This record gives sequence, C-alpha cells and structure tokens, in this order.
Amino acid sequence: MNTSNAPTRQHPSQSSITPGRPAGRPAATTFLEHAAAARAALREIMSDRENGAAALSSESRMANLLQDFLPDAPREAAILVAAARNRVASALRDNAAQGMDTATAVRIAAAAFAEATMIRPEACEWAVSELALALGLTVPGTPGPHGPIAGPCVPPQGLDGPANGAAAATIRPVPDQPDAAGTAARPAGPQFAASLTAPGTARRRPKAAALVTAAAAALAVIAGLVIWAPWASPPVLRPAGLAASTSSTSSVTFSWSGPAAGPAPDRYVISRDGEVIGSIRGTITRYRDRALAPATTYHYQVTAVRDATRSRRSAILTASTVTPPVSAAILDGSWTVGYRVVRSPGGTFATGTRWADTWQFKPRCPSGPCAVELSGVITGPGNFKPMPFTATLTRAGAVYTGTSSAHIENCDGNTHPIRSTLSFRLTLSSAGADNRAWTASSWTGTMVLSSPYTSAGAEYCAAQTVTTTLSSSR
Repeated sequence: MNTSNAPTRQHPSQSSITPGRPAGRPAATTFLEHAAAARAALREIMSDRENGAAALSSESRMANLLQDFLPDAPREAAILVAAARNRVASALRDNAAQGMDTATAVRIAAAAFAEATMIRPEACEWAVSELALALGLTVPGTPGPHGPIAGPCVPPQGLDGPANGAAAATIRPVPDQPDAAGTAARPAGPQFAASLTAPGTARRRPKAAALVTAAAAALAVIAGLVIWAPWASPPVLRPAGLAASTSSTSSVTFSWSGPAAGPAPDRYVISRDGEVIGSIRGTITRYRDRALAPATTYHYQVTAVRDATRSRRSAILTASTVTPPVSAAILDGSWTVGYRVVRSPGGTFATGTRWADTWQFKPRCPSGPCAVELSGVITGPGNFKPMPFTATLTRAGAVYTGTSSAHIENCDGNTHPIRSTLSFRLTLSSAGADNRAWTASSWTGTMVLSSPYTSAGAEYCAAQTVTTTLSSSR
C-alpha cells in the first residue's frame, strides 16, 4: 500500500534515523564503556537530598553533576544530559503514577526520547532503563548495567527498517505545493513523507531520496561527534571526601579522595579560612598544616589543578587543634592585680582592705611554660607610698611560688624602714591561644606579708603577718 500522500513530519530526527532491527531484540549497548559508572552516578544523585529525582529532569544540574561523577564518560554523560533536557525521568514518574506498568512506561519514554533527539535507539533505551532503575521502577529480570530493563525502543512508526516481515519504509522529500497565488508554500526546514512497501515487492529508491539519505547520514555523523566528543579533555574533578585524621596542639592533618577515574591533577592547592596556604603534587592526597594555634578551629578546602584548569573548591572541612591543659600555659606579660586583706592584726592593712596594682611576668625560658621573674609595686590603701619589689617564682604545673624581701613599711615615720618578706602562691585558672601561643588568661593566689619586730629608738614596731587574696585580669 502506498502512503505517499500521508501527512508530512517536520523533525530533525527523521533525517538521521538509524536502520531498524527485529522487534524484541536486545539493544546493543556494548559501545557504552562506562555504563556501570553511570548507574552509580545516578544512584548518588538520587541519594543526595539536595538533588534527588528533581535533578534528573534538570539539564543544567545534570550537566554540572555528571561533570564531577563521569569525567571520563562523555558519551554516557551526554546521553543522560539530553534525557534531562527532554524530562524523561519526569515522564517515567508520571506514567508510573497513573498505574502504568514499568516495562510499558519505559518503552513509551524511550520511543519518545528517540523521536525527539538524534541519539541512537540503543542509547535511548539504555538511558531510560537506567533512569527507571534510579527512580526505583524495577522490572523482573533486570540485567546488569550494560543492558536495558525493558523491551526495545520503538522509533517513529514507519521510519525504521523492516521488522518481522513488516512493510519496509522509505523516506522521500515532499515537493513544493503552490498556494492560491501560484507560489510554493512550505514550512521552513526539510519536509519528508514516508511510504511503505509490502514484503516481497520491489522497492525503488528515487535519486532525490538517495540524496536525502546521504545528507541524513552526514548530519548523524556530525551529531555523533558533538555528542560523543571522545577527544575532549576530561574535566578536573572537585576533590571530595575531606576528613581530618590526626591533630596536635599546633597541627592538623587531613586527607581526601583522588579522582575515581581519569588522570590525576598536576597539583592540589590548599586553602585555610579562605586563604591559600600551599600546594602539593597531584599524586598526594594528604596534607599536614603546622605552626597553628592550640584550641583553635580552622576551615580547609582543596582545589585540583591540571594544566591551566582548576576544579571547584571542595566542600569545607572544619578541624580543630588540640586544647592543652591549663598547666601548659605560659605566664607572661602585664597584669592588673586586685588585693583583699583577709587576715591582719590591724593598722595600715586592716582586714577587708582592697586595692589594685600592676605586676609584670617575664618567663625565664625562650618558649613554653617555665619559671618567671615577677616585678611590681605595692601601693597599699589610702596615701600609702608605692613600694617596688621583685621575685623569682618557680613553676610546678599550674602553680607558681616564690618569696622576696622588700621595703614595704616604715617604723616611726620614715626613719626606720621595715624589711618585710613577701610570699607568693599563684595558680593558673584558665588559658587561651594568643598569637599561636598557649598563654594564661587568668589566675588566683595569695600573698603573705610578714614584717619582723623593728626597733625605732625608744619606740618599736611589733612583728605582724598580713594575708591577702589575689585576683587577676588583663
């Protein structure tokens, strides 16, 4: 039966239809070398809360995601991106939601996908099958990642080769038809009509049809090159899987995963808190950051570089250095010291008297906690004349102790100075990081002022002991 007067179709895919195959024959997907990797990528996308099923029908999101997941599989990635552009996953979900069995839903979606694109039917079958698996639409007898899960993809009716003795199809150009004014009226683009030839009937191939077929083949080759692009340089993958391994009071060590496939980068660039701090060879996926402040949190990212191309920065890794004990802190610098008299026989330093002075601590070692030199003044309450003093305090953990002799008071006015003994006991109570050093931030203690019996001619000053508590601030 001749169908040369059938309605014409205007679709680019009709100029690049591949030869047909017998119905029911499994698609040959051996040309897809990375089908297993593609299936794993779709599984990862579905398991990600930020992506999920919605990403499968988003061309831009799939293009970005598959650049990371399938850097060495441009063919498979191109097909899946085309499927997203044609919203194949959405069609599958809609059909399944309407109660259609999965095998039928896959066949219909695959046929529509093939008709809307210039992708080979075998490839469209593979893509729709994998999307169905990712969406959880399984079919009994589903094979592995290199085969479809449904029947064959059905190309546009009458435009494929003969199947099981069916009528053969040919494609011919539709001639211009003059309109009422006598001029040719035809929509833009190539117009074709299909004609069928019954089995056993000789089929003629007009010269014009042969030209169209040649043009279609050329277009198919060009489209294939654009889709597959086997010579394209694989993208530089974003480093993933950053994880801290060990840390100390002054360092952090972390690692990440190298590319799952494809070439390694030339180098990795390391950033801390948004600033680049160094780089290492692309064969190394471990980094130790040194000379850090203790008890401090840092934020790291890694960027892969190959030739002049950089990947996106990795996800942020948050890691902290170890917090040392307070006893490991350095006692140094200037402090404001508050006194409160808690025991006294009376006189100038009566119980309950309060005042404040400034003390200075200087470590006797170049680094780390150790003994300190203490210097300061004791002003006392009221109009008491400031009296300077110095002392050496030894360290035992968080406790510093020492004594000093100083002229603090006079007996009988200013004529007879009293040489008192000062006894100090200080205990560090807190510490923090200061310019990468672990330093004391507060301490408490006591100072005991012991004054001996002192004669002043006909007068004298009795021995006495005054105890004060000490508090500190910076």
